[in-house]
Parts: sequence; C-alpha cells; structure tokens
Amino acid sequence: MVKNKSTMASKPKPTRTTNPLHFEDLEPHRFEDLTRQLVRDFRSWQKLEPTGRLGADDGYDVRGIEAVAVPSGIEERVWQIQCKREKSITPKELGEYIDEMIPPGTTAPYGVLLVAPCDFSKRARDLFRNELQKRSVREFYLWGKADLEDLLYQRKNDHLLYSYFGISLHGAKPSLVFVVGVPLGDNRSPDWLMMVKHYGPEPAYNCHVNFYDKDRKNIEHDWLVKHPQEPYPPAGLVSKSQLQLHIPEADPPGLAGSFRWTPLDPDRQHYSISISCRAGIFEENWEVTRVNGVLRTKISIEHGPLWKEKNPDSETLVFSCSDPEFVPMPLLTEVPAAKLIPVHPGWKPNHQFGLPAAIIDPNANIQLAGMHLPDGSMSCGPGCWDRLLRHQGNKV
Repeated sequence: MVKNKSTMASKPKPTRTTNPLHFEDLEPHRFEDLTRQLVRDFRSWQKLEPTGRLGADDGYDVRGIEAVAVPSGIEERVWQIQCKREKSITPKELGEYIDEMIPPGTTAPYGVLLVAPCDFSKRARDLFRNELQKRSVREFYLWGKADLEDLLYQRKNDHLLYSYFGISLHGAKPSLVFVVGVPLGDNRSPDWLMMVKHYGPEPAYNCHVNFYDKDRKNIEHDWLVKHPQEPYPPAGLVSKSQLQLHIPEADPPGLAGSFRWTPLDPDRQHYSISISCRAGIFEENWEVTRVNGVLRTKISIEHGPLWKEKNPDSETLVFSCSDPEFVPMPLLTEVPAAKLIPVHPGWKPNHQFGLPAAIIDPNANIQLAGMHLPDGSMSCGPGCWDRLLRHQGNKV
C-alpha cells in the first residue's frame, strides 16, 4: 500500500533566527566579565581571579587555578586567560599577545585560553598552536566569535545573553525587583544596607517582597524542635528574622527602596526572598561569605512553583551570578558570642573604603563606594558585586 504523501511528510519544525551579537558594544572590562562567566563551566576551578580588573594583568586578564586529582595527590594547574575585544586579529598581533602572556624565559602556565569576538584564519590558528607548543603549554584554546556565539546561545547561558545583550531565546524577560546588600559605613561593618533593585526592561508594578534571614530562621526552628510545648520562639532569641515590603512601582534606572539589616554574622549570610510582582512570582536565594578577607557572593532568581508547574520544559532561571571564589557555609545554629563594633554609616575623611560598601550622606542619600579603573570606568566591588550593583535591564 502506498501512503498518501501528506501523511508521510514530517511536521514542520519551528526555526529560530539568531543574529550576530554586537560585542563591540561592550567596554573592555565588560567583555572580560562576560568571558569570566562563560569559562566557569570550562573547568572545575578552585579560583578564577579577575587580574585585568585589578589593573595589573601581567599580559592576561583572568587567572584560573584548576585542582586535579593525580596519582601523586592534587595537582594545581594554572591557566592564563586573555580577552581581546577586537574585530580582527592578525597572525602577527596574535604572536605579540602570546609574547605578552608568556615572555621569553618565564615559566609557562599549564593552559592558555585566548578569547576574542573575531574570526581567526588558519594561519593564525597554526601560529597559536606552534608558539604555545614551543613554550611547553600543555593545553591551549582559541575562542573566536563563532565559539562565543555558540556558548551564549546555549539554554544554560540565556541569562548571560540577556544581561549583556538584552536578548533572550525564551521570550521577553520579566520585570521585577530583587534584594542585594552591602556593608554600611565600611566593608567590615556589622550593619548592612539592603537595597531593593530593579530587574528587567520595563517598570515593575505592585511588588510584594517577603525577606527571610535563613540563619535566624534556622536558629528559631532548632529552638522549637527542642521546646515542642512552645508555639513560638521567644522574642529576644534572634530579634527580627523577616521583613515585608510593598513596592508600588519600580522604574528601571532607579533604586526601588532600601532597609538596614544586622546579620548575625556579616561574613556568613543566607537569605531567601519571595517576590510577587505583576509579572509573576519569583524566588530569590542570596548568600554571602568572606573568603581570605574578601566578600564573595552567590545569587539566583527563579520563577515560582506555579510557573514551573505550567512550564515544565522551560528554563526556570531568570538571573544568577556566583563568584568562583565563593565558598558555601552551613546555616548558623546559634547566635555568635562575639559582638562586632558598630561603624558610622556616613562619610569618613581620609579613610580608604574597602569594597563593596555604602554610606548615607548628610542628605540621607545612598552612595556606593567605588574605585576608578585604568580605563576610566568605576568598580563598586570584586566579582559579582560590581555586576549586581548595576541596573539589571536590557544592557547592564
């Protein structure tokens, strides 16, 4: 029996058109930030240091430390990652970049990754391979424009595609608010300024924010387990453990609100935030840890349970950022005994502020401390802090 052609034909598949990404719109440090985000899954990094952001890059912009188990124990492998936001790179220029990264007579790293949003000729790729082999580099990769676009158009990187280029493959991004904070008065302050920030391309309307201090909640829970006859923990156990806010409208450029909070341990914080806006319900999880004297952070915002139930095959993550140096810490089980010294929340003359930090000026305005970078831009903190303290809109 011959089947009808119409029944044999396969159903048409929807197609997706992806346009070239305009990397030239990113200033150099933003391109470095993007590269650092993309390489996080490239290896199991022990550290991923933004050397270019610190102003002394020694010929490369990012240094990665990879810890690998070998028969003799743990081997630390050093990677040098160079970011060049150039539309074209000649073989001669590529050779000069290699000389900058690994000058003659210096010890070669284990691996080298050079990233640039341009097309590399066969001659350039051959030169790259030959020069690094001569210098005894064991692994090396050259990522061009096509490689970067392939990575950014992967589902797991859609939040990066949106944050850096204002493009999403999964429809329009929602507009909402989220919470992120910084020490108030100085980087070592026991008091924090929690800021309600805007996310998305449009104003966010009628937002209800339920802020929960998970460390305090954990201590309250443990107390109730030990005292099953009591319906509530005593009021003075951990002081206030949650807060509710209502934001009628939050516009993209501005701060939607703020409140002060005193963490039980400023160097070890865990928060969950339930967010309900006109655009939907969202769940934020935010953690802070001080590692080797530097504050590191991890944050994620996801769609709420009902949205996940209705969209089982869709990406649930709206936004995320995690410092590679971030170290997760368990929730507190008791109130720390040590009492930290309060810090004045205002400006302090002749004082060098650590980052991140904020002050409240005499007019009750919030000001973020910052550091001028060699390219003239301003950094408000290491790693994710600088990104989180910007506006998360079409382009941030």
